[in-house]
Amino acid sequence: MNSQHKKSDKSTKRWGTGEIIVENAHVLNNNDQPQTVYTDNDETLKLTVRYKSINTDEPDPVFGVVISDGAGQRVFASNTLWKKTATRRIRANESVLVSWIIPNVFNTGTYTVSPAVADRAGVKIYDWSSDLLAFKIRKKIHSNAIVNVAHKITVD
Repeated sequence: MNSQHKKSDKSTKRWGTGEIIVENAHVLNNNDQPQTVYTDNDETLKLTVRYKSINTDEPDPVFGVVISDGAGQRVFASNTLWKKTATRRIRANESVLVSWIIPNVFNTGTYTVSPAVADRAGVKIYDWSSDLLAFKIRKKIHSNAIVNVAHKITVD
């Protein structure tokens, strides 16, 4: 089975008003290509999420994502509000593609991606798709920490 895959409807928990939805999401390598396993050679991962407005006109939506490890621990969370990234009005039947470039600090394991979209105040959640897709990381250096960052050690 491909490690980057859309999970079945039974395992994906989705909630929100449905006025704006997560249409699709992908994790891409340094060459903007999906692959089965990401390694030390992949310095960054590019997460792309396409959102589509179904029947609303939202002037300033907040687009976000959470990446969790196999135990469900959140290891990365970001959104356009926290990063002070300007968004644009999204009108009914319109799509917008949002991308995150994330350093590959992940440890060896399987991770899930949960994209979401809300109004600017965070009061109205339009869509939250828990564990929408999964990807795998395989690193050469073994670590029992949450992150596995390339580093050097010297002994004098």
